[in-house]
Amino acid sequence: MRIELFRLLSRLAIPVAVAALSIAPVPAAQAQAVSDAFSNLSVESDKPVKIEADQLEVFDDQKAAVFSGNVIVRQGNTTMRTSELKVYYQGEGAATEDATGQRVSKLEATGEVVVIAEGQKATGDWAVFEMATQEVRLGGKVVLTQGQNVLRGTELVVNLETGQSKLVSAEQTTGGTGRVQGLFIPGAMGQKQEKSQDRDAPADQTN
Repeated sequence: MRIELFRLLSRLAIPVAVAALSIAPVPAAQAQAVSDAFSNLSVESDKPVKIEADQLEVFDDQKAAVFSGNVIVRQGNTTMRTSELKVYYQGEGAATEDATGQRVSKLEATGEVVVIAEGQKATGDWAVFEMATQEVRLGGKVVLTQGQNVLRGTELVVNLETGQSKLVSAEQTTGGTGRVQGLFIPGAMGQKQEKSQDRDAPADQTN
């Protein structure tokens, strides 16, 4: 039986979604693209958040709620899938009550995290969002894709306040390659968008 909660985190954007928005079309434009993408995000977003999971456990004494089993989080055009999502909150009341009396302090997603937003995709083994520092971290085998463009690393760090992002790769001794890998296809996204527009455009009608 699926569990659906519409009010939980109703004032919170999907923090991990920034990972999917942090890919630039070409290396030279990466910094500006990341900044522009983050400018529309807010932890006070008025868009409703829908969370589905096979199981929900609430630990009021720890001020935490744990969603587990095929977790799906949706907000607007952004979707996140993961095996487990832990929500840490502050304030009075249980996590399933109206979120207006609470403040989410931290989110932890584990188990093949996948975020899809506006044709962009980010995958990793875990993700953490710290509300106090407005910092998002996506780690493990991190892969960011946009069309045919691909970036690979072991950890993506994003600061929501400054719009700065950093993708790093661990040293070989700790399971990484020591270098960030990227593949960029010039014009790939433009061609994809043109095909999409042509497909959506109404056919000419003649008598």
